[in-house]
Amino acid sequence: MRIRRRRLSTTVRVAMSVAVAGGIMLATALPASAEGGDRAWAVQDYNGSYAARGLIAVATDYHSPVVSAGITLPGLLTTGAVMDKATPYLSSSQVDSVVVQVNSRVTVRAVGLSSWCRVGTSSVYGGAALGSGSVLQVGGTTIPLPVNPAAGTVIDFAGGHLVLNDQDGSPSEITVYGMDIFPGNGAEIRLAAAYCDSFV
Repeated sequence: MRIRRRRLSTTVRVAMSVAVAGGIMLATALPASAEGGDRAWAVQDYNGSYAARGLIAVATDYHSPVVSAGITLPGLLTTGAVMDKATPYLSSSQVDSVVVQVNSRVTVRAVGLSSWCRVGTSSVYGGAALGSGSVLQVGGTTIPLPVNPAAGTVIDFAGGHLVLNDQDGSPSEITVYGMDIFPGNGAEIRLAAAYCDSFV
């Protein structure tokens, strides 16, 4: 296990079409600097196997909470219940029973994956946690995931890695991803995300 710090990202996020259980909201998203307002989302498939990419189950400070019985991206991901919340000063994402089929040899499981962020008086800050979790490797070791990971905790597995409590930002804005998975093929799967900013 190792710790890393992420650089500030201004990636454009686009809407995607996926199979979703429970009638949750799909949303088109712009760069954080263009959107404004705090928000949270359950899943983002970035540069992945889906032709279009974007955010799933998006809560904003004017549309909150967003609740779902579960999310399914066929061949990639299933989740249990989802609850995303956002207010002008606090955002959070809770995703239960996460199963990600990273590749033919690696499966990531997590129970109770969550992230949160808050706008303070002089900065924004946040964190992430999970009830329990592991990386299952066919023919290899099972790697347990820490329950309260430090920011930027990296777990290496066959062919790729994941980052727990992945934090991206500056003193005035932050995005916290409960889990950010890098399968090693140029894709990135982000789970349980919360974004906060102190912009007026």
